[in-house]
Amino acid sequence: DTRLTFDGDNTEPMWSPDGKRLLFSRAVDSSNADLFVKPADNSGSEQRVLSRRRRQYADAWLPGDTILFTTEGTTPARDLFTYSLTGDTTPRAYLDATWNEFDARVSPDATLAAFTSNEAGSNDIWIRDFPVPKGKWQVSSTGGQAARWSRDGKYVYFWKSISVTGDSLFRVRVDRTPAVVVRAPEFVLSLAVAGTPRNWDLHPDGTRFVVTVPDVTPTPAAGAATTASRYLVVQNWFTELKRLTAKSKP
Repeated sequence: DTRLTFDGDNTEPMWSPDGKRLLFSRAVDSSNADLFVKPADNSGSEQRVLSRRRRQYADAWLPGDTILFTTEGTTPARDLFTYSLTGDTTPRAYLDATWNEFDARVSPDATLAAFTSNEAGSNDIWIRDFPVPKGKWQVSSTGGQAARWSRDGKYVYFWKSISVTGDSLFRVRVDRTPAVVVRAPEFVLSLAVAGTPRNWDLHPDGTRFVVTVPDVTPTPAAGAATTASRYLVVQNWFTELKRLTAKSKP
């Protein structure tokens, strides 16, 4: 293990496309958080790359050093902005609305963005063209969050809370030819996730993912149960999904 940060409360780390740097959010006081970049090998100190009112959280680091990030406004609605680490570093609005849109992920070909929004009343997953949000497609309609693209860009995965102790992972196929068509959500699996399932990601090989789950351990003094968090890697889940899908077909 290598410690990379030594000051403040640092969260939401993200690798650069070349894997040589890390982007993260640091709380500067109780209501504001800025974005910092540091070499992943600890060869240099961190640099503040974005400072704005409220909290900033990086969502995607694209080739060309363009960052897509969530910013909290004064309402405090959450909106999506982009900015460049080189050249003109002025943040530019990607989606800036009266409702919330946040936690965005860009498709592997950088033409679509999937994100969480409460535009229709509840938090659901939506897709829009990127970098200009022309088209709009609603992915989930009864709750959804933490969207992630498959490496081939054919699927968007997202979580839906089904109870106070359980969550379900779904996926939707996104066809592109001749136009974008979002298919019906498919159930993948159920799993108790620690807090909100924002802290998760798909493995590039498409057969595994990592997610934070609660862990109940006894306290030595009284023997009472306390809840901590641990990371769980689920492997070969796509094989199981195909098996269950085949069984359900007539």
